[in-house]
Amino acid sequence: MNARHRKSLRAAVLLLATVAAPVGAGPSTSPGMPERVVEAAAAAGDLFHGGSNVVQRYGNWLGPGWWGGSELDSRAGMSAPVDDLDAAAQKHDFGYQLAEELGRGRPGVEGTYKLMADIIAIRDAMRLDTDPARWAHPPKDPVLAQTFVKRLVISFEAFQTRYNKFKSMEMGRTDITDLDTLNRVLDGLPDEAAFEAMQKQRVRQWDGQYAAFQAKKRAAATPAPEPAPAPKPAITTDCSKGSFLDQTLCKHDPSKEKR
Repeated sequence: MNARHRKSLRAAVLLLATVAAPVGAGPSTSPGMPERVVEAAAAAGDLFHGGSNVVQRYGNWLGPGWWGGSELDSRAGMSAPVDDLDAAAQKHDFGYQLAEELGRGRPGVEGTYKLMADIIAIRDAMRLDTDPARWAHPPKDPVLAQTFVKRLVISFEAFQTRYNKFKSMEMGRTDITDLDTLNRVLDGLPDEAAFEAMQKQRVRQWDGQYAAFQAKKRAAATPAPEPAPAPKPAITTDCSKGSFLDQTLCKHDPSKEKR
């Protein structure tokens, strides 16, 4: 680690310490140092040192520029969340999408709703059971999942929420004493409960698209049924006139012989 990296690491740890739990709130690796600061220092060390423990993505939704297994900005990919943590990240990604839509042409609004999406994501992550094996949709790697839960909470608390709060300050400078300005700011802007409901609705919409996508894949993979063989033409035989066209169908009948 060079001098610039060490300086950045010290700054990161100092910043992370501002969101750490009070001393004595939980077990600590070092005397007098909260566990969260120790974890944050380890995560920041991985990040700045560039060690082998650095993993920027988890599942199909958690990670910068990564949603639904896709890096496209225009739309999410069609890869489902791998577990409950990944599902929380999916909900957060759609929160950012909604924030960009709500903030289109409205200075500060986008940052405000991205901050709201961050807060909701932190809350969702902290609600997960401390034992990933007890999640409704447990992960394949519980240790890795728990590591990313901690990273998610730390990174959002320390960096992302502060950045989005800074971006949203412009909204606070709006002159709300002017009625027209106030109406423009408030018109159509949901509160946190409504915003989270919009996130869930966006997830449900994606679920519908995913179900249709999977059905289309299954239909494409299923071979078409073979056409039924054409029926053979029926053979008509008039035995009464003595024209035996098919001796296997017409048997000798003495009553029909000419006398």
